[in-house]
Formats: sequence, C-alpha cells, structure tokens
Amino acid sequence: MKHLPLVIRSVAAWAITLLIFFPLFWLFLTSFKTELQAISVPPLLTFTPTLENFTEVQERSDYLLYAKNSLITSVLSTVLGLLIAAPGYHGTISGLVKNALDFLEDLSKDERPYLDGRAVGLIATAYGDQATMSTLITMRAIVHALRGWPTPMGATIRTYQGLFSPDGECLEDRARMQLEMVGGQVLRGAQAFAGTAS
Repeated sequence: MKHLPLVIRSVAAWAITLLIFFPLFWLFLTSFKTELQAISVPPLLTFTPTLENFTEVQERSDYLLYAKNSLITSVLSTVLGLLIAAPGYHGTISGLVKNALDFLEDLSKDERPYLDGRAVGLIATAYGDQATMSTLITMRAIVHALRGWPTPMGATIRTYQGLFSPDGECLEDRARMQLEMVGGQVLRGAQAFAGTAS
C-alpha cells in the first residue's frame, strides 16, 4: 500500500509518454511504407520497408536544397559574429554572394532581424586594388542596410597564383595580417554582443 502512489505515478508517466510519442513513431514507421501500404485499412503492422518515399520527395521538390537553406538560416539566426567573403565582379559583389545574402530575408521577422546585433567581418578579393575596394564598400553598405555591425577593418586581398599554400596557409604577410585582424575583430565584437544579449 505504501508504494501505490509511486506505482500510479509511474504508470501515468508511461501512459503519457506513449500518448505523446506513439504518433511520432507511427509517422516514422509509415515513411518506410509504400503509398498503398500507408493508406491500407486496417493498418499494416508488418511490411517490407522501402526508401521509395524519400527518393520521390527528393526528386519532386529538391528537399536537400530546402534543408540546406533552413540550416543556413537557423545558424545565421543564432550566431553573434560572422565573416562574409566576396570576389570582386565588375566592381561589385558577385551574383552568387548576393543570392546567398538574400537568405537573410528569412530573418526579417526575428527578434533580431537580418544581421542586427552581429559583428560582421568583410573580406573582398579581386585581381586589383580598385576592384577589392569597390567590392568592400558595396559589402559595407549591404551589411549596414541589413542592420549589421561591420568590423572597423575590412580585408582587401589581391588574388594571384601562389597566395595560399596547398595546405591553405596564407603566404603573403599583408594578406595574412588583414585576415587575422578581421577575424580578431569579429571575435571581439561577438564577445561584446554576447555580454549585452538579452
């Protein structure tokens, strides 16, 4: 009699757990059935699993692309600092970088919309100094428009064969110094924002 309340609580807890998780288990199980097996009455408890549904979803909607986009958006909504690098393209940023920045529109209704409250380090690359500077100026304007905080230092890297070793080490002192400075400023900015985040 003394342990009866404990037994009742344990049984109730298991019942609630099953009630909550059974629909999720059933959905998971159904995903491995064919379409006919999934809608059969009475429901099939034994069947040969298939990956046909996963293949069809990917073919119909490019699900992995949407999953990647969701991952990018969720990571951007939580970080306090980030680096954006763009190659110069006719004196401005490339279309590929612009398209990537368009994903920030998914954050427009967040508590911290777009890049608000985030330190943003900028790296512009091109074959000449004029192109790197105009690309950097464009990137600063974009970050400001998206409510971000560009770091005081922006790296302008002139690209050429041999700038980096096969292992990825920057071999030019000027470029390495700029990259280290931008990275350090992003880190300090993120730490400052972390201290003021509510």
